Amino acid sequence: MDKRVLDKIRKCLALSKSDNANEAATALRQAEALMKAHGITDADLELSTISQHSATCSTAAKPAQYLVSLAAVIGEAFGVTPVLTSTFTGSRVEFIGPTPQPEIASYAYEVLRKQVVDARTDHIKSQNKRLKRSTKTRRGDLFAMAWVSAVDDMVSQFAQPQSEKVQALVQQYKAKTYGKLSETQGRAARSQRRDQSSALAGLIAGRNAQLHQGMNATQRAQLEKR
Repeated sequence: MDKRVLDKIRKCLALSKSDNANEAATALRQAEALMKAHGITDADLELSTISQHSATCSTAAKPAQYLVSLAAVIGEAFGVTPVLTSTFTGSRVEFIGPTPQPEIASYAYEVLRKQVVDARTDHIKSQNKRLKRSTKTRRGDLFAMAWVSAVDDMVSQFAQPQSEKVQALVQQYKAKTYGKLSETQGRAARSQRRDQSSALAGLIAGRNAQLHQGMNATQRAQLEKR
């Protein structure tokens, strides 16, 4: 569907609610004519309110669990549905929902993703150098999972659950765009008793996450409008 045509139809439909009877009738006729000429139905118009916006997830085709969990947290908070996709260079998260929420969600994900990745790297560097690399990686992943858990509490203030209507439209959009999808929790890290200090450190660090950090003025304004 041509976005310009859809925009014209929406403008006409908005004018069709005018208090001016003649203006309203003319606008409605124009909207109906455009819809007929381009084969656009009422259902098409509803589905066109759903869009998607992508964000980088990982350089791995199967990302770590904490990155997938962060996408789920952002999806819940911003009323969008995350879909993980593989690329030649790794993986991305596609956020799907009513415009402009997917774009705002992708901004939030990019900002928080950078912070958790940097925090995880610093935590790994702080570990005893004599530890095995696998142990450091495991502790880093547990730190990051706890970090995301703490951020979940922070972003809940933006929570905007999807209505049943939006959920249905998102399902239609996903089916049309991706076909059948499977679920994933990402690459999980096994926990050992001695790793609990890493999880605690992640919880503490996550409480200091800054959602607005790294956003430009326009992006911050979009987020604050919510």
